Amino acid sequence: MYGIVLEGGGAKGSYQAGAYKAISENGLGISAVAGTSIGALNGAMIVQGEFETCINLWNDIRYSDIIRDNDQEINRLLHARPDRHTVKVVADKLRGVIWNKGFDISPFKEMIAKHVNEEAIRSSSIEFGISTYNLTDRTSMELFKEDIPEGEMKDYLLASAYMPFFKLEKIGGKTLLDGWFSDNLPYHMLLQRGYENLIILRTHQMEPGDLDELSGLNPMIISPSEDLGRTFDLDGARIRKNMKMGYLDASREIKGLVGKRYYIFPKDEDFYFQYLADMGEHKIRALGELLNIDASPSLSLLFGQIIPRLWSMLDIEKDHDYQWFVISILELALTYLGKDRFEIYQFLDLRDYVISNGHKLPSLEATVHDTMINRFGKLVPFNREEILLRAAGIMLTD
Repeated sequence: MYGIVLEGGGAKGSYQAGAYKAISENGLGISAVAGTSIGALNGAMIVQGEFETCINLWNDIRYSDIIRDNDQEINRLLHARPDRHTVKVVADKLRGVIWNKGFDISPFKEMIAKHVNEEAIRSSSIEFGISTYNLTDRTSMELFKEDIPEGEMKDYLLASAYMPFFKLEKIGGKTLLDGWFSDNLPYHMLLQRGYENLIILRTHQMEPGDLDELSGLNPMIISPSEDLGRTFDLDGARIRKNMKMGYLDASREIKGLVGKRYYIFPKDEDFYFQYLADMGEHKIRALGELLNIDASPSLSLLFGQIIPRLWSMLDIEKDHDYQWFVISILELALTYLGKDRFEIYQFLDLRDYVISNGHKLPSLEATVHDTMINRFGKLVPFNREEILLRAAGIMLTD
């Protein structure tokens, strides 16, 4: 059984909805949930066993579900050019917000009141914790469901997602704010309860050094493979894209899919080694000419000089295997050709796609690159992508 941790992130929480769908479909048992802000709200739906409702809410969400205002007006203000009229409208709205001491989020409160089932959360066998910040006392608060007074679960969930520009309200005489101000990724709550098998659902892309404290536990970290957009972007197309990305990024971790950008069922190491070894002398000769290596085509030339040169150009770490090498070359070609990345693929199907569209890759005829090699007798750094694409054309097409 796993403990799952859901990071805060506003509209980026749609990514978590897609990720949890993959987790649920693959039968990973969840015995504890901890979340902050939108992560706490998504977590509540997991604990009360109504995550399909959560998916539907994300599919249908509008700005007017959060702030009492007109959807079209909010969209226009968010995406309009800053002309004189727009500036005046924004100024008027901000003046109203300041006068009323914050945005009116009564629709958001109504949504929580309608869909959060406190009784179901409390009676669930799944442990549940949330993070919020006590502005009155200037202290962080990490609360499990048993720490929250009866009848106030919805209030504390709202508090965990309560931004300073909302109309400030009090719980028990205290002003509480979004848990982002204390702990946006409250995995410590589950560690303190003895959970070691953790699933971390991020809404932000990983940075070097993130989660170093968990290095000894080997958690499953599901992190966005590309930027999820703005925290308050509730555009329907963006929401659906993020949900699909979450589903596929989670599937990558659960199923062991390979690829950094694409999602590809893996094959064993021998398959990729043999794929390279079976290329034939004509391809090895073409690769040698591309890299300005003057030697007879052979497997020793391929594995001893050509692949190490391309490996270095791809910035692949030394401890990676031939699978990483071939998949990196493949992804480079697929990205150049504009292949949709939001599907799960078989390697041979993608290879066939490159074969069918190989004529769109950079030509193998003489180019500026060849002229530079002839003149200076060496590869030039600013042609690296072209060299790699031409190598992909040789290696992946007939």
